[in-house]
Order: sequence, then structure tokens, then C-alpha cells
Amino acid sequence: MLLGADGVCTDPSTGAVVSYIEKIRVYPSLSCAIGVTGIGKIENIMDWFMPKSVHDFDHLVEFLPELVWHAQDYMIKNELLSCDDIRSNVVAAGWSKRDQKFAAYRVVTYPKESLDRSTGKTVTLEPWVAHEITESGTWTSCAPDANALQICGLNEAHDEDDAAVMSRMICAGRQSSGKITQDGMSFQFNAGRFVQLALVKQSHCQTWIAHHWPEDVIGQPVDPARGSVLPPHLSLGHTE
Repeated sequence: MLLGADGVCTDPSTGAVVSYIEKIRVYPSLSCAIGVTGIGKIENIMDWFMPKSVHDFDHLVEFLPELVWHAQDYMIKNELLSCDDIRSNVVAAGWSKRDQKFAAYRVVTYPKESLDRSTGKTVTLEPWVAHEITESGTWTSCAPDANALQICGLNEAHDEDDAAVMSRMICAGRQSSGKITQDGMSFQFNAGRFVQLALVKQSHCQTWIAHHWPEDVIGQPVDPARGSVLPPHLSLGHTE
């Protein structure tokens, strides 16, 4: 199972980069990974509140809504928020011993509209519930706009592995920076700094940075016009 994320936390009022952040954490002992978007650094608090009794991925999923709630509540009460918006999405993906398959669940902290790819219909996800992501589903914090998909080659057929396709998707997210909004938010979506990928197998997890954008600097908004659109090995027209 593969996950991907960008690496910036931005000020919603200005779009300026506040910090760099690895949004995916791997837990080899649980054969899973957790990815977070929304409240910056909430994953640190989730680690603190992780029950010591959690022994596998299935057990983690049972605690996930409560874990996210306590982490958010702690950040609010201790004034650890970087902005007033407290909407977050948390995804946990890993090997289910109970079902003998890889599975993924997400918890949202607000009623969130989501596209059900199996039916093509838009549904509203209830907050504080572990919603299973279907095998055909792709979880994204905010889907890139059509032009970004085209620029990053996602409208074309490629003989590529999943890591390459996932990298293109994160790059398309950066190309959408400052151009789209999501979930009724008044500020614009931003993504950048790096492409983080994480691979989850049974009892083995690894995460790595597949591409950097050094042009995305703290104190300035992400500008998709600066830096490369794609990693060199994925650039359109590239040949081995």
C-alpha cells in the first residue's frame, strides 16, 4: 500500500509557508502508516495520546476517531494552533490481520463532502467516524484542478509504477496552489516543498522524499511557476 503527501504548512490568510512538515508517519510494528492534513503538528499530539495497548492496525482503527479528537482538543486548549481553522483529515492505512488484506480508513473533524468513486456520487462524511476507503478509492485532501492534471501528465497513459503516479499527483497538487479552494474555505489550497511517499507492507514500512522544491521558502507563498513541475525522471518527454 502506497501513500503520498506534500511537505508544507501554510498561513491560510496569506498563503505563506509557515513550516516544513512530514505529513506521513510509518509504524512498522503495527504494519501501518498515518497521514494527516489540516492542523499542523497534530500528528505529534496523536503520538502522545496513542494508547499503549494498541497492538495492530485493526486495534488502531478502533481508537482512531477518539485519538484524533483528543489530539485536536489538546491543541485547542493549549493554544497550539497555527490558525483558527481546525478542520483536519486523518488517514490510517495498513495490513488488517482480521480481514487478511490491506485497508485504509479516514477520520474527518468536520462534515466533509467526498466523491464516492464507486458510484460517482458526492457524499458527506460524518465527523469522528472511521470511514473505510474502498479498494478503488483514492483519498486526497483536495483534488488538483484539470489544468494541473494535464500539466503533470495525469490525463495520459504511462507505463509507470504506483510511486511514479503518486508523485505526479502530489506535483499536480503543487500546481494547483493558490488557484483553488476546498470545503467552503475562504482561503486557497497550497501544497509544496517536497513529495513524501510511504510504502506499507506486512511488518515492513518505509518512507522517503521523492522530490524537493527548494524554491518553496518559509515566509513566502508557494508559487508553482518557480522550480520544476515534475522530478527529472518524470518530466514530460523524458526518455531513459
